[in-house]
Amino acid sequence: MDSKPGAAEKPAEGEGLVLPRVALLIDDPQERERLGAMLRHASYDVCALPSHGDAVSALRELAPDCIIVQGSRAEDEVGLISAIRADQGIDRAPIIALTSEASHDGGVRALRAGADLCLAAPCRDTELLTNIDAQLRLWRLQAELQRQLDLNQALLSKLKVDLRLGQQVQRSFLPPFQLRTANFMLEARFMPSGDLSGDYFDYRLITPERVAVFLADVSGHGVGSALLAGRMKAFFDENFRRAHRPRLLLERLNRVLIELGDHYHIATAVFLHIDVVETILTYASAGHRSLYLLDTEASTHTALPATGPALGMFEEFEVNESSMGFLPGRNRLAAYTDGLVEFKLPGGAWFTEDQFRDTVLLPRAGMPIEQYVESLLAGSREMNQYRPWEDDLSLIVIDF
Repeated sequence: MDSKPGAAEKPAEGEGLVLPRVALLIDDPQERERLGAMLRHASYDVCALPSHGDAVSALRELAPDCIIVQGSRAEDEVGLISAIRADQGIDRAPIIALTSEASHDGGVRALRAGADLCLAAPCRDTELLTNIDAQLRLWRLQAELQRQLDLNQALLSKLKVDLRLGQQVQRSFLPPFQLRTANFMLEARFMPSGDLSGDYFDYRLITPERVAVFLADVSGHGVGSALLAGRMKAFFDENFRRAHRPRLLLERLNRVLIELGDHYHIATAVFLHIDVVETILTYASAGHRSLYLLDTEASTHTALPATGPALGMFEEFEVNESSMGFLPGRNRLAAYTDGLVEFKLPGGAWFTEDQFRDTVLLPRAGMPIEQYVESLLAGSREMNQYRPWEDDLSLIVIDF
């Protein structure tokens, strides 16, 4: 005899084996009874009911793991499948359609309506059992994949929240992007290429006449680079008053990175000390790109190249220190990280620092400082065909 809709209850967990529940929606009562007996013998929990009437409501209560549909007419079968798939209260259980039409048209229509598999009726019991098992395995796999996807989405949402917090924290490490005093005018920009940046810059007025400037570029992107940049922030806060000896600061900073262990990051960095009373600029550069000291009245420039290797590469680290005099009130120093000049041109060739210097940095040196900084960014964007920068970008310009 057919079981009544909803009569077959799944055993609660811990009370025994939970059998897969198969719902039979078959018009022919004899075929419905025969398939029900065969499936119960094969250890399925069977719920059999006619395909007509309010079958969809019954299915919502049954929550079957698999649904087998066979209507007396193809139109009825297709309509029932469409109704099942349209009901939001029924989980996406697999539907196997048994079509008795001689042509394949009924099967095609059933598949289009939402059936997962169509078998020609009558089919052998072994064939039906094999396909039910395959559909159940596939359904469980899809359910597990969906569960993992939902879990990953939840983790991704949390990660996005954490990254936003990380961005806020990282930006809080940076000093104001503008400085105006009687002796110094400074403009800075910070543009990470991703959520977190390996760039870090800082400056500090030691006295009204002396300023320390620091710029660093940690290799790579993401959390590891950002954490190392944060460590450099702490180092600068602890040591900026010693910036008149930039060589010693870089040697100490190299030791800090080495002692952090195998983090697989290196960093370029530069320390500068500018004294407008002694009219002396002192700097040391660990593998960093050249800085440019511009004489805005004489329209000349001096490149300040690296004076030693990058940080974090060698335990035995030596870097030189360079000092030079200047005439107060006519100097502009430009310093930046790789993102401003390191990208490929449309033809595939790399844009070079010399191109940037000769076409953007030097010709526009007479602009007011704020306009000059924006012009450097605009020139880089133009050369890069307005594509996103591929690397973190930090830029500092200081007049003194």
